[in-house]
Amino acid sequence: MRYGPETWREIDGVAFCHWDRWLLRLALAEPRGLDAIAREFRARAASRRVSGEAVEAMLAQVVDLRGRLARVARIPEEVLDAEERASGWLLKKASKRVWHDGPNRRTDAMRNTPRRRREAHALRGNWARFPVSPARFEPELRRVVGDQAYYDYRATDLVARLLEGQLARALTLRKAVLAPWG
Repeated sequence: MRYGPETWREIDGVAFCHWDRWLLRLALAEPRGLDAIAREFRARAASRRVSGEAVEAMLAQVVDLRGRLARVARIPEEVLDAEERASGWLLKKASKRVWHDGPNRRTDAMRNTPRRRREAHALRGNWARFPVSPARFEPELRRVVGDQAYYDYRATDLVARLLEGQLARALTLRKAVLAPWG
């Protein structure tokens, strides 16, 4: 079974995944190609018929696919072979995967959307401007609270307790180390 992110074809050292294959097959069925697919995703996002995150992921995949097509100087018709271009089965599968199932298994482009990059920059992009950069404390914080990128308001109490417990252990250890010297 193909989930999407698996490599489907490599051209001139550039990998294309099954999400690309499905998008390319749909693009052939549209007079405006990938532009029409991107426009439809934007319309779906505006109407809120689907998850904004799913639409964002698929748009990021389309942008990434366009970049890789440009790198290999190919158009969709040249990437798909004759059998894939003519396949009604592939068109149905592509339609089901792209328009109905959404991106369950995601590529790097789908996970690293422009919004995610801006969020990461907002969280860590200006640390050097602080009088004391939090960067040196981040590994310890991650060790205490985990690698989860975001905690919503319901988890703040848990995070605060974890940090308080870690601080209490650190202070106890410091007192024990300093006690012999008075």
